[in-house]
Amino acid sequence: MNYENLIALNELIETPAEYYEDEAKDRPRVVEVKFKRTRILESDLEAAGWKRTKNSKPVYHTECVQWLDMEHGDFLNREQVKERGVTVAPSKSSRMLLTQAIILSCPKPQQDFVRYMLKLRNKGGGLIISQKKAIDLWIDHAYAGIRSTDRARKFKSLQAFLYKHGIMLNETKFTTHLMIQGKSTTKELAGEESQIVRVLPPKAKPGCGLPKSETEIDWKAWSDRFRASTDRLTEPYRQSAA
Repeated sequence: MNYENLIALNELIETPAEYYEDEAKDRPRVVEVKFKRTRILESDLEAAGWKRTKNSKPVYHTECVQWLDMEHGDFLNREQVKERGVTVAPSKSSRMLLTQAIILSCPKPQQDFVRYMLKLRNKGGGLIISQKKAIDLWIDHAYAGIRSTDRARKFKSLQAFLYKHGIMLNETKFTTHLMIQGKSTTKELAGEESQIVRVLPPKAKPGCGLPKSETEIDWKAWSDRFRASTDRLTEPYRQSAA
């Protein structure tokens, strides 16, 4: 027995049986085996903001039409696979077009708010943070300096907007066509809330923080402030020397 086989044998002996049971649970019960291309309607492309010309080629998306049951070896159609409790999600292309159409159907001033909320989706159909915290953070970002008397009104307005336009069902769940369904790893769950920093980077106070680029630096003003600061710090030494 060579060294690699010996290591594999030791791992097999030391690995508890529960590991293999969990691995079997994670293994897919059915797999996609047959696909077809379906043409996307011009009206759907237009609703998603996809600009087209008269001579544009048709746009297609691919969707699965047949699955293989890995336990029994049966081939299943869409209805049969649903009967076995398997969720059949639409193609990513269709979901993308539908999501974009929903965003564009909203009033233009609120489209960025909708995009922000969609970036906060988790794989359980909800948010990576509470809805209240998400809206509060958006108000801080988009309505900086809002009066405390107007803040509660703005919060209720944004919350009602999410329900009225079919973005969310309640405080914890998105509407079905906007949900992301999947299985999150322990690592992903642990770091979910920290993703808010990437979605909505914290703003520095006016005049504070680092500039985004060198073109935003007022070099003359910076030089004047530096010279004034240097003069103030060196003044006692200059007086004593005189």
